Amino acid sequence: MTTSTQDTLAAIAGLDPATAARLTGHRPDATAAAEASLGALLDVAADDEAAGLDRSTRLLAAARAARVDGAEEVLAYYRELLDEEGAVAAELVADGADGLAGRAASRRVRALLRHVDLLVLRPAAATPDDVDALRIAGWSTPEIVVLSQIVSFVSYQTRVVAGLRVLGGGTA
Repeated sequence: MTTSTQDTLAAIAGLDPATAARLTGHRPDATAAAEASLGALLDVAADDEAAGLDRSTRLLAAARAARVDGAEEVLAYYRELLDEEGAVAAELVADGADGLAGRAASRRVRALLRHVDLLVLRPAAATPDDVDALRIAGWSTPEIVVLSQIVSFVSYQTRVVAGLRVLGGGTA
């Protein structure tokens, strides 16, 4: 699914293109930067220092962040992308590390899911021990940074979509 950020946000927020242009057209640089961020976080280049965090896993983290944040539209967007990847992650997205699928998942995946939940629900409670738990589970420093960036970007998307829906006449 390749669209402009404005189109992506409009689609997620349920806005028609004219309404989206009216609401966001005055900030083309912000729109372009958000689109670039989306691509940089989800696409894995051959020389990516966080290549161990593959696209499906990045999408899993994004979908789980949207799920925990209660952002149904954003969650639907990431589920669609996961489906396009052929990833079977619905239970991991829905139930996290402590669900049946989470308990059966690898140590790396469980640590990732717990970290996503922490950053969405209690970001101020994160400590160096939480980062160490990711390292112990096998995540590298660049992978941990990208994972954290994905969670923060999804939080940004969630808030922009909610704002666009309100400004566009919907509800958040």
